[in-house]
Amino acid sequence: MPIDYSKWDNIELSDDSDIEVHPNVDKKSFIKWKQQDIHQKRLERNREIQQYEIQIPMYEELNVRANKMLADLSDEDLGDLNRVKQYLSKTFDNGKPANPTLSAEDFADQPTYSEMIEDLFIQLKGQLRDAKKDPNDGANLRTEIINHHKKINDVLAQNKAKLVQLHKEKELQISSEDMHTGWDRSFLNKNDAAAAAAAGSAKENQQPMSPISSVPSTIASPVESESTITQPSTASTTLTQSTSKPSVQQSTT
Repeated sequence: MPIDYSKWDNIELSDDSDIEVHPNVDKKSFIKWKQQDIHQKRLERNREIQQYEIQIPMYEELNVRANKMLADLSDEDLGDLNRVKQYLSKTFDNGKPANPTLSAEDFADQPTYSEMIEDLFIQLKGQLRDAKKDPNDGANLRTEIINHHKKINDVLAQNKAKLVQLHKEKELQISSEDMHTGWDRSFLNKNDAAAAAAAGSAKENQQPMSPISSVPSTIASPVESESTITQPSTASTTLTQSTSKPSVQQSTT
C-alpha cells in the first residue's frame, strides 16, 4: 500500500533552507519572527473558534425560549415583568448555564438563560422609553422582541459561516495539536501468554547437566578427553615398577 505524504504539504515552516530572505535581513531572526507570527495566529484562531462554539448554542437557546414565550404569553402578560419572570421560572430550567464550559467558580458570576431574558426585557423597555413609547405596552414589547429575534438570526448566520471558515483554515495547517498516537496499546492472546509463561518456568526448573558425566560434552571437550587418556599411562608405570622389584631381590640371592 503506497504511503500518502500529501498531509505534509500543509506545513507552514518546515526547513530553514526553504526560506529565502533579503541579504540585509538576518535569516535566523526572520525565522524566529515567522514562527512567533504563526503561533500567534494559531492562538487567535483557536480562541475565535472557542468563542463561536459557545455563542452559537447560546443564541439558539435564547431564540427557542423567546419564540415559546411569544407563543404562550399575551400582550398583557408581556407588559408585566413579574408575570414574565414567573413564566420563565415555571417553564424553563432557571439553573441552566449559558456557558456550560465554565468552571464552578466562574459559573457563580455567569447569568443564566432566564436572567438574560429578563435583562433583555429591561433593555427593550428602556429603548421604548427613549423612543417616547409606552414601555408597559405588551404589543410594543412584542414588536421589539421580534426585531431583536431577527438581529440574533443574522448574527447566528454570520457566526456559523465564520466558524466554518475558521475550521477550514485550521485544517489547512498542521500543528502538534493535530498529531495523535496511532498505536499505544498492544494485544496479547491469553492462551499464548499462559503457554509462554509455562515454557519459561519449565526452562528455569531444568538443572544443568554435568560436562564430565555427559558423553557429548566429553567429546566436545579436548581437555577432559586428554585427562582420560593419561590415566592408563600412570597405571602402566606402576605395573613396571612392581615387576622390576622382585627381579632385583632374586639376583641378590
